Amino acid sequence: MLDNTPIDGKGTPSGAAEAGGCALFDKLLESLEAIGIRMVSGSTSLYGDGGMSEQVRCSAFDNEGCYHGEGSGLVHYLHDANDGFGDDTIICLRDPPHSIDLAKDDGQDAFAYAPDIIHKTVNDIYSLFVRSPKQFRGLCRLIDNELVDYSALKQFKELRFVKSELEELKSFLVDLPVVAKRLNELKTAAVALSDEKERYSRLARIISNFKFVSAVVTQIDIDTALAAASVKTQSDSALSIGLPSIVDDLKSKLKKLTTTLGPFALSHLADLKKGIVRAQAGGSSAALSLRLNNSPAAGQVKACLLSHQKQDVTAVLDSFDDRL
Repeated sequence: MLDNTPIDGKGTPSGAAEAGGCALFDKLLESLEAIGIRMVSGSTSLYGDGGMSEQVRCSAFDNEGCYHGEGSGLVHYLHDANDGFGDDTIICLRDPPHSIDLAKDDGQDAFAYAPDIIHKTVNDIYSLFVRSPKQFRGLCRLIDNELVDYSALKQFKELRFVKSELEELKSFLVDLPVVAKRLNELKTAAVALSDEKERYSRLARIISNFKFVSAVVTQIDIDTALAAASVKTQSDSALSIGLPSIVDDLKSKLKKLTTTLGPFALSHLADLKKGIVRAQAGGSSAALSLRLNNSPAAGQVKACLLSHQKQDVTAVLDSFDDRL
C-alpha cells in the first residue's frame, strides 16, 4: 500500500528529505489518502498537490541534520525559499543529548583549561602507559607495591562527550597519585636532557599542580548534572512530555553550581585545603598521597574551586535556552 517513490515536487523540494523518517511518515499519509483515508483533519491534503510542509511543524535531528552548513542539510531545505519549503516557522531542534553535548562545549570554550590541558594531558598519559606493555607493567608493579586501587586509565572520546568525560575524569583522579609517583620514578631514571626525561617531567608537573586537580573535581560535578539529564533523555521509558521538567531540573542544578560547590568537590575539599590528593585502597584512604604544587592558602581553596566551576557553568547557562 505504501508508495515510497522519491518525492518529486508538487509543493515538496526535490531531494530535501527523502531518506528521513518525517518524509516516510508523510508518504504514508499520502498513500492512505490515495485510498480515501484522511488521517489529518483540517490540513492541506497531502495527495495531489503535495502539502508536506503542512505536516512538518517541528523537526528534531540526531546530529547530522543540524550540523550541516547554512547552504545544505535538512534545516536549510525546510527554511529556504529558493530550493526548499521556504517555511522558516518550522522549528528545527537538535535532539536533547546532542544539545547537552553542545552546551558542554560552550562551557569548555569559556574554561579552556579543561580541553587544552586536562584532556591532552590525560590522553598523553594514557598513550604512555596503556599503549606500552613495558610502561604498563612498571605502573602495575607500583600499584601492587603501594596496595592502592587502580581504576584503569581511559582515553577521552568525543562521542557522547559529557558521559565520556565524566567517566574518564573520575577514573583518572583515582589513579592520579600513583601515576604521578611512577612519572617521577621514570624521570629520575631517564637520561639527562633526553626527550623522555622532558616528557616525564612535564606530565608529572602538570598533574601535580593544584589547578589541575581542582579543575578536575569541579568538572566532575558539572558533568554529573549534565550527564544525568543526557541519560534521562536517552531512556526508552522517557516521554517527550517529560522533557520540560528534565530541562528545568538541569537548569536549576547548574544555577546552584554558580554559587555553591558540588558534592564531589566538597568531598575533596578537606584534602585540597591540606594541599594533597589521596589514593584509595579498598574504598578507604591509603598511605599514598600526592603533595600538590602551587596550592593556595587553606582559606582560599574553596574560592579557587568555585572560580573554575562558575566560569564554566556561567557560559553553559548563557546559551542554555538556545541549546535546550
